[in-house]
Amino acid sequence: MHATGLIIGRFDPPHLGHSYMIEWALQHCEQLVVF
Repeated sequence: MHATGLIIGRFDPPHLGHSYMIEWALQHCEQLVVF
């Protein structure tokens, strides 16, 4: 498990693929930054 994860994207418009990516990242790191 990693301490910090980072996801960078436009999310315009947000869709289910973004949600899946964020949920997956949350399972693999202690802290997640979405920018």
